[in-house]
Amino acid sequence: MTDYSKMTDEEFDLELSEIINEDCVAYYLLQIPGIYEILSEHFHNEVLDRWEQKHQDDEKYENMLTESDDD
Repeated sequence: MTDYSKMTDEEFDLELSEIINEDCVAYYLLQIPGIYEILSEHFHNEVLDRWEQKHQDDEKYENMLTESDDD
């Protein structure tokens, strides 16, 4: 049997980070009760910033298309 007492906090965190970074893990993490609320609160401002940036980029693209149609 493996002696997990030899595992350092850093080693645990590294393994946990690797699990979290695997494909589709985000979906499963959000299924854990309370995780969505914690993550949405923690990343609230970043989510808003990213949404704003994407919509500004979309708006710029639409404006470029409209300007080229006018030519």
